[in-house]
Amino acid sequence: MNINNVHKFIEIGMHIANENMEILCNLDSQNGDGDLGITFSKVMKSFQQTYQEFEGQDVGKFFYLAGMDITENAASTMGTLLASGFMQVGKNLKGKEQLNQDDFIVFYESMIEGIQKRGKAAIGDKTILDTLQPIADSFKETTDLNLKDAFEKAVKVAEKAVENTKQLEAKHGRAARYENKSLGLIDSGSVVAKLLTQIFYQLYRI
Repeated sequence: MNINNVHKFIEIGMHIANENMEILCNLDSQNGDGDLGITFSKVMKSFQQTYQEFEGQDVGKFFYLAGMDITENAASTMGTLLASGFMQVGKNLKGKEQLNQDDFIVFYESMIEGIQKRGKAAIGDKTILDTLQPIADSFKETTDLNLKDAFEKAVKVAEKAVENTKQLEAKHGRAARYENKSLGLIDSGSVVAKLLTQIFYQLYRI
């Protein structure tokens, strides 16, 4: 990935966000505010805004600035967490003009780092982290693959991780108020992690 194909990433992302808006809102309404689909759409629109104003080739800087725009444009719990994640990605990939397979390990680990700093959640707390971590681990195991194949496997790993969140009890946010009633439900934030990975996969399939 480089700055020249970010526009395609955004195009795919906006399509996936619109396609899954109702699904995300319905999942979120089970134990949240019910606005996650709208938030994810705003995140992708923030990427578009950043790209329209961006100059240079530094992909890390792009993600950092996109994170800042998300803070302003998607001021919800998930919006704030994603903003923190993308800003951390930007810090850790600063100066990178082309992202390779190893860089995506850094990408996902940085998302985890930024989200944990902001939200104070841990793996197993039924959050987006419970899908981001398996995705990061998947990339560590596929360093011999090209990015198309690595993302194809990562999407499958993400789908399984999303299903596995049904077995977890929510420890943070509004969902935590429902205590064990969150058992058996998919974590909606984990679906966002899966969709983000699907965007990258579709980008590399082209």
